[in-house]
Amino acid sequence: AAGAYTGTSGAYKVSDEVTPYVGLVYDITPNVSAYASYTEIFNPQNFKDRNENLLAPVQGSNLEAGIKTQWFDGRLTANAAVFEAKQDNYAVRDMGVPEGSLSDGTSAYVGVNGTKARGWEMDVNGEILPGWTVNAGYTHVKVTRAATDLLYANPPEDLLQLNTQLQLRGALERLSVGGGVQWQSRVQGYNIAYPLGGTVTVNQPAYMLVQFNANYRISDNWTATLSVRNALDKTYWANLDYNNYGEPRFVSASLRWKF
Repeated sequence: AAGAYTGTSGAYKVSDEVTPYVGLVYDITPNVSAYASYTEIFNPQNFKDRNENLLAPVQGSNLEAGIKTQWFDGRLTANAAVFEAKQDNYAVRDMGVPEGSLSDGTSAYVGVNGTKARGWEMDVNGEILPGWTVNAGYTHVKVTRAATDLLYANPPEDLLQLNTQLQLRGALERLSVGGGVQWQSRVQGYNIAYPLGGTVTVNQPAYMLVQFNANYRISDNWTATLSVRNALDKTYWANLDYNNYGEPRFVSASLRWKF
């Protein structure tokens, strides 16, 4: 009645929880292997409900299957996989309670069931020519949420990453140059808290970030590096939940000594 916090109305305790995991790998050929794995999810969380009780742990499962290959004596690998993750009692904001209304200044949450992510991914990594390395990957994921989950920002459905590094030869053998791109599809956040009160739907259009680097080996002990992140100075939201802008163009130079 005095508005002071005196204690919780309940608690939970977990003892001797077992989280099973099983995996299988089958060598189709010396260079190609198929695999499958299954694990259950048990993840305690620190969110509280409107009565100051901690939410029960997130529980679910993760299933993955794919193909792994390697070529040229392991210098190049190429992999592909499909996956599905399910989570129950996933914490989401309790919109029936004002934000920050708990005794410790945090917001109340409720656990919802039925959160599921399903997708596939491919990646290629290795040295395609002497001195030339490439790392590339593509991921597609679709997140399905419970109808009662009204506050969220899904990850991008499509994500592409491509990075390459080239060690020059001849008179420039001390120099290596590289670059990369990261592209992601559109993201939409629903019922995100708005600084002036209430909630708003936030859209992040698809965007691409570009980075470059150059490394010069001055001697066996000294290396100079020049790096440029977000080279095109793209403006984008880094986190829809908190409305934070991503890092602008960033240029750095460093000198490293090893012994």
